[in-house]
Amino acid sequence: MSKHTISDAARVVGKHRSTIQKHIREGKLSKLIDNDGNSYIETSELLRVYKNLVNPVGEGSRVADEIHHQTTGGSSLKIAELEARLEIEKLKREKAEALLHKTTESEAGWKEIADRLSLLLTDQRKKPDSKPATSQFKKFMRKISS
Repeated sequence: MSKHTISDAARVVGKHRSTIQKHIREGKLSKLIDNDGNSYIETSELLRVYKNLVNPVGEGSRVADEIHHQTTGGSSLKIAELEARLEIEKLKREKAEALLHKTTESEAGWKEIADRLSLLLTDQRKKPDSKPATSQFKKFMRKISS
């Protein structure tokens, strides 16, 4: 990544030096500090905040090539990578939906089997009226008590 002093950054984006400093103070623009204690701004940060560069370094220079790569080639590679990841996620979703459909069918089958077993395990015969049994019980109790 190319490093720019505040003055260089102002010249590259076509802003005044004080505007760059103001954006740094407000947190709109990030500056970094190198090992020697010098502050700098990366080209990518300038592109993020200002979208385009008014005065890029001359054609064919390393900085100009890097800026071109960031604004065109780098984004194309990123788009291709994201499209590939999207395709993978679509395939995963399709597999999950197929598995869900299969599981739903299986669940319906098991519910049907459970209902049949429930019917087999319960007594399906008609129960006799309990009144005659009650009257018989009362007769029996009268005979015993008499």
